[in-house]
Amino acid sequence: ATIALLLSQMDRDLLRGPMLHDSLAAPGEEGTLDDRLVTRHTKGRLRAKTGTLAQSGVFALAGTLEPAKGQPGLVFAILVNRRTWKGDARALIDDVVESLARP
Repeated sequence: ATIALLLSQMDRDLLRGPMLHDSLAAPGEEGTLDDRLVTRHTKGRLRAKTGTLAQSGVFALAGTLEPAKGQPGLVFAILVNRRTWKGDARALIDDVVESLARP
């Protein structure tokens, strides 16, 4: 919740908000999301920061999802501790974000 709150507050900051937004990765562009979340629902709308502590099994994605027609914009932070769960954490995170992005 703290990460999402920070992103939300920064998004409203007229000076720092655009700088933060531009520093985050976008699907299909060079960077940590170049091969993730490249769908019609997220492309051009999603900006996010990935995070991984692979040896600990912790994976994260936090960012913003710009509004689509008839939808509100979203700020989100998803953290998965895979120590007790052996599934594909990145796929789970991507599925959640994709679900949030669909109309």
